[in-house]
Amino acid sequence: MASYTTNLNLLKKDPVADASDTFNITTMLNENWDKIDAAMGAARAAEPYSAAKTYAVGDYCTHDGKLYRCTTAITAAEAWNAAHWAETTVAEEFAVLYTALAGKADILTPIPSGVTSCNNLPDGLYFCSSDMLTDCPISTFNGKIFVSLQSRYFQWAIDVGLRQVWYRTDGGGGWGDWTPIATATPPTPHDLLVSSGVTNYGGLSDYSKDQFGKVLVNIAVSVANSTDAQKVVATLPVGFRPISTVLAAGCLQKVDGSQVYARVAIFASGDIRFEGCPTDGSTIYLFGNVSLNAGN
Repeated sequence: MASYTTNLNLLKKDPVADASDTFNITTMLNENWDKIDAAMGAARAAEPYSAAKTYAVGDYCTHDGKLYRCTTAITAAEAWNAAHWAETTVAEEFAVLYTALAGKADILTPIPSGVTSCNNLPDGLYFCSSDMLTDCPISTFNGKIFVSLQSRYFQWAIDVGLRQVWYRTDGGGGWGDWTPIATATPPTPHDLLVSSGVTNYGGLSDYSKDQFGKVLVNIAVSVANSTDAQKVVATLPVGFRPISTVLAAGCLQKVDGSQVYARVAIFASGDIRFEGCPTDGSTIYLFGNVSLNAGN
């Protein structure tokens, strides 16, 4: 639940317990900033009273260890006159400020009457849950949805509790599927399926794909009897393959430890091929790291 700081009484929302609260820009942001600004203003202005200075209404000073606010403008130098000042505290000044700011509207748009689906929301920023509107990103959705229909049909959805973000667009044929664009789950590595006669060297060959469709392929294999100048060492499964051929630099190491350049080609079929291999039947080690956009 929400709490308040000790010195300035600043509002603090709990990101878990208060995750479903309506975001109010006045209470959650502006009032906190105004409290800080007022405190800084009082601190800067609250110098000891000077009989040689002039003061405007609302200025602050200290006198005999107490804080005062000017209630009558002092336009000419004068000795201390308590009738021109009101004793106060920072807390009292904040209370006055809070009262003045009370009742300000938040930035959320009310869900229009009769709207029961996210598909029919007009422009605006809404708070909703899956038990309020259908067609939310997930069946347990509880968060904010931003809708823009001005230049292009576009929706964002944010579930703070789950720390998950989705988006979708409507290109004219209706809303597409919700697509997650931020997750805390790292890509899962999978062992690379190597070809016959090829060994996964040290178990270091694998592949993975992130939430944006970027595939990373780590290749570390050995070939005991190299007789093909162009050797297919492994095959990527469907869903991790490029649309067209991807070329990258690799490394070929011989048993004597010498290393030379070898080109790596990954085809739309999923085949991973090293080019420039020796054909003398020697043992070789092939290494490479390739990233690509998954296309099929």
